[in-house]
Amino acid sequence: MTMPDQIPLTSSALTFEPVVPEMCQVRQIKREAGDAFTLELYSPTPGRVFAFEPGQFNMVYAFGIGEAPLVITGNPARTNQLLHTLRPVGTVTAALKQLKRDGVVGVRGPFGTGWPLKEAAGKSLLVIASGMGLVALRPALYYLLAQRRNYAQVVLKLVTSEDTPLLFEQEIDRWAQKIEVKRFLGIDADLAHLADEALNFSELTVSPAESMVLIAAPESVEKVAITRLKKAGFASEQIYVWLERNMKCGVGLCGRCQLGPIFVCQDGPVARLDRIEPFLGKEEI
Repeated sequence: MTMPDQIPLTSSALTFEPVVPEMCQVRQIKREAGDAFTLELYSPTPGRVFAFEPGQFNMVYAFGIGEAPLVITGNPARTNQLLHTLRPVGTVTAALKQLKRDGVVGVRGPFGTGWPLKEAAGKSLLVIASGMGLVALRPALYYLLAQRRNYAQVVLKLVTSEDTPLLFEQEIDRWAQKIEVKRFLGIDADLAHLADEALNFSELTVSPAESMVLIAAPESVEKVAITRLKKAGFASEQIYVWLERNMKCGVGLCGRCQLGPIFVCQDGPVARLDRIEPFLGKEEI
């Protein structure tokens, strides 16, 4: 199958079925830090909006190659555009990076659960990101900044290394004018080792009793963060993590993303720790 160059505005290929891709066009591809890039898509359908909850993902189809699950990384208040920030780590994502302006992809979604931002109103929020995890938290941070008066305090902790450059640095500088931002840049390529050093909550400015934690990081870092958080007095019910699993269908049919009793595509990718903790770090579950 070849990729069409453009889609007519009246294309009959545009659908809204969960298992049928909607045709979207590329507005631009923006280079980010390292080899990461942001794919900006739009729909040729007049008036089409992309409503989503921070933390949800789409299945994005590169014609003739296949699909990949990509978290939505834009501002949820800007529903006229669709942003995905990713790295070329496989055949699909490599093909997406080769797209040009007005190139066409297929999009299914949004799927999955989002961050519990409305439930957290009135509380303090500790947000922890490492590696590419910030892409999953970026929409949540947009929302939190826009609704800042509804939260007692927002603290963002960033753990990165020279091998995993920090994304969205200019935005982070702007965020730091409104929320507390703590950055940790280490030289060790082992992010888990860095996290063990960086995630010291002995001087935490938020109270565990009135807080909620959002974590998006490699699983090894999440495990370190969870151990540290519990020592600091946080309960599993207060901690939400971002889960990454191999997904093929996005609608809970293929079973590729099963983790214990849940399907990550439907019950995640955001999950409360007490529900999935026994299965973290275990393979073939």
